[in-house]
Amino acid sequence: MGETVQAHECTDATLLFSDIVKFTNICAACAPYDVFNMLNELYTKFDRIAKINDVYKVETIGDAYVVASGVPNQCIDHSERILNMAIGMQMEVKSVKRPGTDISLEIRIGIHTGPIFAGIVGFKMPRYCLFGRTVSIARKLESYGVPRKICVSETAKNSALQTNKFLEFVEGGIIEADFGRVHTYFLEKNGRKTVWDICAHLRQPGQSTDGYYELHETKETSFKKQTPCKITIMRKKRKVGQKPSALQPANTNLQGTNICVVI
Repeated sequence: MGETVQAHECTDATLLFSDIVKFTNICAACAPYDVFNMLNELYTKFDRIAKINDVYKVETIGDAYVVASGVPNQCIDHSERILNMAIGMQMEVKSVKRPGTDISLEIRIGIHTGPIFAGIVGFKMPRYCLFGRTVSIARKLESYGVPRKICVSETAKNSALQTNKFLEFVEGGIIEADFGRVHTYFLEKNGRKTVWDICAHLRQPGQSTDGYYELHETKETSFKKQTPCKITIMRKKRKVGQKPSALQPANTNLQGTNICVVI
């Protein structure tokens, strides 16, 4: 106790943000106790997937769940681990229902790879905090993501493909924000791992061999009939007479938001 812990920069790590679709509406329609039980069931499942895929749980705030890989412990396949985590999360959320209904929860997921500055802040309740542009971009990808989809930046996609050439993506859109322009993709499949392996579940009779049909299947349509989603995020509306500002190029500047976990 009392020992100073030096902050450090991780030059290459991957961060995942997720949140529950229509969480505010769920809270308004349900008793707090039911919301608590729902979140506890969901996060218990997510924590198990995080342990299986050896990723670091950063924090949970309400319906937000954040995990990272490559920090605090560095590894080569940090992007692939986080993508597997995302697949597991999207599969597990299907089994969690809205309180008092038979309707499954839906989540949005955003993933980005880049430099992260990390360190322990505080003394009485020390928190391991992550800072930088990578945090901002991952959060933005999640907030403008698509329900039931895994939105991945081009940087995260390219990083994951370095360790696994069997990952399959479809092109998304372009997000334009204060930090610059980010090309996005939607993760469809890890051809080297089944969903059952990622989630550590036994395949049941009648289920597909790799589990990806079940992952993408919805009540409205099957995976084969779905068309790839496209997202284009426009900048805020300018005031009348205001000149458009130039987009800031995406770079590795460690400016941006931060996120912390109590240790």
